Amino acid sequence: MRETVFVSGLYSGPSPSAGLGVARSLRAAFPAARLMGVDYWAGSSGLHHEVFDATWLKPPWDLIEEDLYAKEVQAELDRGALWIPTLDLEVAWLARSLPIHPLLLAPCEKALAPSRKPRPSVAELLPFEIAPSLDLSASDEEIYAFCRAHSWRVWIKGPYHEAVPVGDWRQLEHARISLKNGWQTDRLSLQVHVRGYEESICLAAYDGQLCDALYMRKRITTPEGKTWAGHVADLPPELFAPIEAAVRSIGWTGGAEIELLRDVDGRLWWLEWNPRFPAWVHGATLAGRNLPAALVRRALGLADGPRALSAQPEFTRVVLEVPVRAGLPLPLPAEPEHGPFGTHGKYGASLAAIVPKLVPDEPLGAAPPTLSPETEADLRAIASVVATPQRLFLPRTAEAAFARLHAVSPIDGIALRYAYSLKTSPDAEYLMLARKAGMLAECISLLEVRRALEAGWLPGDIVLNGPGKWWPSTERTVDGLRVVFSDSVEELERLVASGRGDRLWGVRLRIPGSRSRFGVPVDEPADFERLCAAVAALPTPRDFGIHVHMASTMIGVGHWRDIAESAIAWARALEAAAGCRIRALDLGGGYHPDDFARLPFAEIVRAARRQLRDLTEVYVEPGRALTQATMAMVTSVLDVRRQDGMIHEVVMDACIAEMPLASVYPHRFFRVAGDQLVPVARGPVRVLGRICMEDDILSAGLDLPHTLDIGDRLVICDAGAYERSTSYAFGRGGYP
Repeated sequence: MRETVFVSGLYSGPSPSAGLGVARSLRAAFPAARLMGVDYWAGSSGLHHEVFDATWLKPPWDLIEEDLYAKEVQAELDRGALWIPTLDLEVAWLARSLPIHPLLLAPCEKALAPSRKPRPSVAELLPFEIAPSLDLSASDEEIYAFCRAHSWRVWIKGPYHEAVPVGDWRQLEHARISLKNGWQTDRLSLQVHVRGYEESICLAAYDGQLCDALYMRKRITTPEGKTWAGHVADLPPELFAPIEAAVRSIGWTGGAEIELLRDVDGRLWWLEWNPRFPAWVHGATLAGRNLPAALVRRALGLADGPRALSAQPEFTRVVLEVPVRAGLPLPLPAEPEHGPFGTHGKYGASLAAIVPKLVPDEPLGAAPPTLSPETEADLRAIASVVATPQRLFLPRTAEAAFARLHAVSPIDGIALRYAYSLKTSPDAEYLMLARKAGMLAECISLLEVRRALEAGWLPGDIVLNGPGKWWPSTERTVDGLRVVFSDSVEELERLVASGRGDRLWGVRLRIPGSRSRFGVPVDEPADFERLCAAVAALPTPRDFGIHVHMASTMIGVGHWRDIAESAIAWARALEAAAGCRIRALDLGGGYHPDDFARLPFAEIVRAARRQLRDLTEVYVEPGRALTQATMAMVTSVLDVRRQDGMIHEVVMDACIAEMPLASVYPHRFFRVAGDQLVPVARGPVRVLGRICMEDDILSAGLDLPHTLDIGDRLVICDAGAYERSTSYAFGRGGYP
């Protein structure tokens, strides 16, 4: 074969393109072929490899004349040359810019569409588990719920490649903004993390007919997750027919890689379909399976080549120095302030500059927030607000929340008791509602104990918790509390020596892997032995309690359940080692309002009953779940800032002093328009607070109208609970 083959994508940095591997594979199969290397940045080191007969360095994609370049590519195809692109964005551009051509070895637009993220329809044709995903055009409420449901083990994924792990709302917001700015698109998605081993299927197809396919298991990966070494094998027989059918169904032409994960139970999970050969493709050639050659043979009508794997089916990558190609000088070094080496990367320009040119994108509107009927009725009170910022208590919303906290019948003989955490919101309205609902009081200081007693609770209805519960020392201590949970072994030893007459004592446990600063650690044998010794010193019958607290709002529902079950196991171990009887289990608080009713408390109580035969009570502290949605902040516009005639920032008279958790979880925003409340979805306008703090940002972006003016008002919902109790005075000219 003496045909000319153009191969694009020669970047060979830490996250290399596949062009060099494709070319080396073609040279191995067709020594006489004329191989032309194509790239868009002079820094792509594959340009200098000897495998190419010549190279074609095009301008960066932000400077390239698209119409002219499309005509040039078309002319080469018409002259009989083959073209194999290995850049995702170039594949998309070619599908949009050129008609189908038998020598353009890349998918057409119709074939590409079923493979696109976040939910490619081609995945439904294949026998793989599909990791749950969510389009980021969903409302922030839906996104936050998705992340909690999956214990914050999620990735934000770009529209073509790039994935960033996120572990909380702040990280999600940062990654979302970064990817949106980088890709210049809102077409981002979330995908649940699957714990497993990375594997891949590489295939070559022509006009919907499978040329060849193989399986690869990654053995070594780079810090970015790229393949460095792998084991090549035949495609398992049970996968061959589904792959063949999927390729036929979408009419695929070109190379492709299906990225998979094999979980610890052996199930295969779909990650994504990449519309080109992978960078490790020449490793497969070395193992005896040359897929680029199989593709070219099929396009030219040649007989299929050999498919037998070699005796050594494993490959690894090495770094080699090569001489610079004559007439193709290296680029000048970037000036230090312009960033690190390789910022131009595979495309010769930043993604922000080229994505709008290569792949036109229709803007997506985010879903707006919603209100309950009670909150909608409560917010009619904003008409009476004169001065702003002002926090509104929403009485109907609060009453409805506490009313849903109905009494729970004993579960397998164990009482499930709700305790209101005064630290969440000590306002009189909440204390009254908690007392009316029959809740216990949970306190973390002697001042809170006094507040609970003044509100009508008896000492026997108070649970005392926290690392500094005996503060202040000037406050009168109250004996006979329901439970006192020590935060350290030292505190427990002092409690035993104090002569107090509380109904029960216990400890808070620091569960291994929970990354908490609170409680007694039990992961080291010496720590656990010391705890056992302190418990064994209790007066008989050594009744005891266990407290555990990790907010499910922050760590997710699944991880919260893991910690609760782990606490039960440690409590059982403590019973056995110290000879005590575990009588009470406190599961703590930090529950999101939308999660609380769905949490499996009854299942956990039954699980505890099976292991802790002397257990009589389980406590739950739903303060946040009850109060977070029961306050709203009314705030006025102080300044409207425009860029190119469009609003890009507004300054409000509220700030992080009133809303200290503005960046910790999403808040629902509404705009006051006459006597109407208009829901505000996510958008491009940044909402800033009034004070001189760099992090005083109330929202990273809202869809506010260009008619917004100074004096207009916004309502920020979900401003209760810790948003209220941790607020502080700042920028007001004095102290409270």
